[in-house]
Amino acid sequence: MPSSITVRASRSVEACRPLAGAIDELNRRSPRPTPFGTFAFLENFVAHDELDVAGGGRELLLLTAHDSERLVGFLPLRRVEDRLLGRRVRRVELVLSRDADRPGILADARDQAAVADAFWRWLAEHDDEWDVVDLVDQDAESSLRRPPPQVADSHFVRLFETPPCASIRLRWRSMEEYQEAIGRKFRQNLARGVRRLLGAGDVELTVGETPEAAQALLEVYTRIERRS
Repeated sequence: MPSSITVRASRSVEACRPLAGAIDELNRRSPRPTPFGTFAFLENFVAHDELDVAGGGRELLLLTAHDSERLVGFLPLRRVEDRLLGRRVRRVELVLSRDADRPGILADARDQAAVADAFWRWLAEHDDEWDVVDLVDQDAESSLRRPPPQVADSHFVRLFETPPCASIRLRWRSMEEYQEAIGRKFRQNLARGVRRLLGAGDVELTVGETPEAAQALLEVYTRIERRS
């Protein structure tokens, strides 16, 4: 990864929409891919955010890192204006909260460090836009946990310990491996339940990949659930 990564800032979800597919691909290639790293989740989170980033002194700051025109990193931030001891304080923080997962950057595993440094440098170069950068809940493996020396040397940095991450690492690499690992009685009960399901009539798997499809499928599910 070249050191000349360029960083761009978008002030709305709509401005990042052309990069939606590339953002989802970055999520898939990240060390910890998660449904909470998808563009659709970000869009929905912002649309229903209780802090209302569209008003009240709050502004989205969606940072994208590029190698030429190729997207190599994504970091959704927001700038929030508060008052502390009668003084206005402009704080940059992560858009997504840890209620869903540990928030951080999206980047290929081999690019994480270079992309994180580029984001830190961009924030340092634009420090006239903020008073505090508060990136909470970065665990020991996070590339955002510590800024690079050139940023730390020119800014006051404090590191607070974060609660331990409660992630559970799966040891199975596929559904086949999982099925082989579970007990014989459980497999028999599962097979019996599948046969009963298939014997009840036509079985169909429906997958929705857009917010509109997800809404329609949720309505179908709630109608079926009421009759279950």
